[in-house]
Amino acid sequence: MKIGASISAAEANETNLLFMSTILCHVGFPRSEIAERSFMRKSGDAWIYLQAGMLDQGGGPVEQPVPYGVTPPVDNGAPLNVRDPA
Repeated sequence: MKIGASISAAEANETNLLFMSTILCHVGFPRSEIAERSFMRKSGDAWIYLQAGMLDQGGGPVEQPVPYGVTPPVDNGAPLNVRDPA
């Protein structure tokens, strides 16, 4: 939560820009929590299929939900540093 709040509070500049794929802008993650273990969305010829995963934090596998929200928690909650590939 603290990381998300600090990212939201930071002003965008050339060192912290986040580039989002055009495809992800069109199809995207679910906007709210879903009960199913998978999710599919299609827009034209573009589509995304997500499956819920498992996470082991030392006590064995624990089911995780399908990521959801405007900024879904991906990469185990760590902030992603995405830079222009050029």
